[in-house]
Amino acid sequence: MINGDSQTASLNSGFACSGGGNPLISSVSPSYGSIVGGTVVNISGSDFLTGLNVKVGGADCSNVIFVAATSVYCTLSTHVAGLSDVVVTNPDNRSGILNNGFTYSAGLTSTLSYAVPNFGPISGRTSVQIIGSGFIPGARATIGGVACSTLTLLSSTALQCTTAGNTYGAKNISVANPDGQSTTLSNFKLWTGCQRGRRCRWRWAFGLYDSPALS
Repeated sequence: MINGDSQTASLNSGFACSGGGNPLISSVSPSYGSIVGGTVVNISGSDFLTGLNVKVGGADCSNVIFVAATSVYCTLSTHVAGLSDVVVTNPDNRSGILNNGFTYSAGLTSTLSYAVPNFGPISGRTSVQIIGSGFIPGARATIGGVACSTLTLLSSTALQCTTAGNTYGAKNISVANPDGQSTTLSNFKLWTGCQRGRRCRWRWAFGLYDSPALS
């Protein structure tokens, strides 16, 4: 603002220019998380404005980070389990909604189903896919009480684990979600060390099996 005497004053961010349309939400990633909150989500869409507000299931997101007119990050609050709408509201009060855009999970809904493969060397470094249900971001997995050296959440039904070193014998696989719920699958097999280039053999409940040759 400029007065007649040429003195001026300004208000930073005092007005938001809008393209005239409502914000549009196209996706939320990840689209599921724990009821205890703390999941950081990326909301993608269009026509987002600086200073927008984000609600998931009616609860305000915290730590809202405006990246661009097409992207914003925020941290979810605690919530009851179930499907929740995601709502973005710009400072001009225009809003967009993604119905059932996020799922709050109370934890594992069933026991683990199986692991592929279900055997590996005691030296570790075996890539194992753990199949089950209800896995959420922050899930942890152990084999015989030893944490996977790397663990990737592939989906709510699959984890990719790289085994760490362990002792010989059948081991339990356990998965725990951040909300403290856990489940266990029994009898992951570990075979004894053997010479490189030779095949290893071990016995378990279903007979005698050969391992792949070590290189």
